[in-house]
Amino acid sequence: MADDALPELHGERVTLRPLAAEHAEGLRAIRRTQPVADWWGPLEEDFPGDDEPTARRHAILVGDELASMIQFTEENEPDCATPRSRKAGFRHVGITHRSGRDYRTGEFGDEWFLELVVPVEEKGS
Repeated sequence: MADDALPELHGERVTLRPLAAEHAEGLRAIRRTQPVADWWGPLEEDFPGDDEPTARRHAILVGDELASMIQFTEENEPDCATPRSRKAGFRHVGITHRSGRDYRTGEFGDEWFLELVVPVEEKGS
């Protein structure tokens, strides 16, 4: 579950720490809360396991408290970007049609894939 190649990232209010086994039970508890379960559906048996081997995952910590997780993966197929996501610094890189199920309504909708590329400062600069 842990990805030692990922850095720990610090912001003003949150820390993103590479996901590790120590985060699993806390994330499972978050997934069991009603609002989260209503959105994401039933808890997978291996959550937050390695169900998507190319995805990189970070635990989101507010102070020392686990708040959530974020995962991302590389998408290599460019697509058009819309003015709203561009303002936030993202660009659309793909779409899957009728692939995302809303567990509240049971309806399927499109899912957009976005990217935000942040330049990495070179060491010593």
